[in-house]
Amino acid sequence: MSSNSKFSPRGGPAMVEIVIVFAFFLIMSVFLLRIFGKTETVRNDADKTSHAVIRAESVLEYIFGAEDEGKALKDLGLKSIVAGDDSYLVRYYDKDWNETENVGKYVMTLRIREDDSEGSAGLVIYSISIDEVNVFDNSGQIFELTAKKYTRE
Repeated sequence: MSSNSKFSPRGGPAMVEIVIVFAFFLIMSVFLLRIFGKTETVRNDADKTSHAVIRAESVLEYIFGAEDEGKALKDLGLKSIVAGDDSYLVRYYDKDWNETENVGKYVMTLRIREDDSEGSAGLVIYSISIDEVNVFDNSGQIFELTAKKYTRE
């Protein structure tokens, strides 16, 4: 009687062959799970960045398009915060990027300052940063946008 397998006298798969195949699929599944986990992380980061870019650009476009900057800032409903010599405007967002009154998952910070370097009279610099607020790990900045505008004198 002839056998196709070197390991099994009956011709079917031997226990060693089954264990080898099982180990191969187990190792491959570990690699695939790591790949799928990484893609989820990349997708979440891209989603956060996309929302942050849209929010920051919208605020600057609204300010730059307004006839009266002070009125535009008031219309945006940004909260004013003073910390020492530094003052800035903030807006808070929850985990779904909806505006909220209290500190949420994300915070947008707008700093407006005049450029005092030589030869830059009338230049105003707007800096917007959007950060993730997380108590357990120091998740930081998601996006930053700086724009400059010459004011009429």
